[in-house]
Amino acid sequence: SKTKIELREKSFATPGILQKAGLKTCIITDAPVIPLYYLPLCAGLAVKAGMDSFSALKAITIHPARHLGVEERVGSLEVGKDADIVVLDDNLHVRGVWSMGKLVEGTFSI
Repeated sequence: SKTKIELREKSFATPGILQKAGLKTCIITDAPVIPLYYLPLCAGLAVKAGMDSFSALKAITIHPARHLGVEERVGSLEVGKDADIVVLDDNLHVRGVWSMGKLVEGTFSI
């Protein structure tokens, strides 16, 4: 059973349902109950339950930034914004990590 009343009807399909209804949906982890490093997993579970993958990406990037009023600094890849970027291959192996515009030494491989 779910411990919070607001979660009683929630499932991993909920973000996709809200997105398809036209809402700018955000996916969160309820940290520290569920650690923040599970955020990509939560987005993946929403995709598995019917949300399209680009909408899931926006639900953990630009949509939360807009809701918090910090979209001028973070949330999308644009010149002048703060960003850390992880490049993955098709098997989700890390191929490179860039932090604040600089390649993190030892992370790039082909």
